[in-house]
Amino acid sequence: ATMSVSYSVGEISTTTLIFGQSAITQGLLQPNAVQCASAAGAMVLADTLRACATGTVTAIHDGLVNLDPDDVLLFCLHEQQGNSLGNILAWNVAPDFEYQPGMILGTTYYISSVVGNPDNTSGQIDLNDPCLDIAPGTPVVFHAAPMANILGQDTVCAGTPTLLTATGGNAYLWFNNSASSELLVYAATGIDMYQVTITDASGCSATAVKTIYGKAVPDIDIQPVDALCIGDTAQLNTTGNATIFNWSTGANTNNITIVPVQTNTYSVTGFITNDCPNTASVT
Repeated sequence: ATMSVSYSVGEISTTTLIFGQSAITQGLLQPNAVQCASAAGAMVLADTLRACATGTVTAIHDGLVNLDPDDVLLFCLHEQQGNSLGNILAWNVAPDFEYQPGMILGTTYYISSVVGNPDNTSGQIDLNDPCLDIAPGTPVVFHAAPMANILGQDTVCAGTPTLLTATGGNAYLWFNNSASSELLVYAATGIDMYQVTITDASGCSATAVKTIYGKAVPDIDIQPVDALCIGDTAQLNTTGNATIFNWSTGANTNNITIVPVQTNTYSVTGFITNDCPNTASVT
């Protein structure tokens, strides 16, 4: 930054400088004041900005700076309130900052515009510049990101209902736009994934994904038979992909022979992995 200094002549010094044969009596020049043109403008101070530790906060600057030919404008994230910086956490060419290592969540920090000569060593601003100008900083608080989680079964029989419960927030938004903390789902065969975004009281969000494996449920049916007379013999045959069978008669084969003496209903429960059943019946 460039400064102008005005001087006034004080009392005559008794020091005499001798150059060759000439004697020169020197007057003392007394500085009056330093006049600086550098101005950092103003930051918007009305409200404390809030951001998540995983996000970026952006302050607002009025853009009304005055730079002399040596000046640069930078923005600073720092600890001190007002137009002093205190401990400096980060510099940037714009008033945009992320959470920095060593910061304390929930603590108020400040973003200021700073105008002054560049520091040739650090590439920042020379804080010893006599015309350094610092705008009082916009307060900002960083909050911890919430821990999103989804509770529920990891493995189910495909097509059967299972309840998922999201935790960690005050508001919830599921993949299907449901806004409840709970969601009833029907997993398909194979791997299904369910996503929820949670938001906490500070406005910070996080996403959780639940993976559910849907075990196969067999297709099973009983081929129909014609009407029988009492004492007639008939065979009931199953169709589908079941590999394990439990008939209402106690049989364990894929087909059975019946000799009805009255109207009866016969049912069979089929399995593939012995834990996800499907049932068919015939009368």
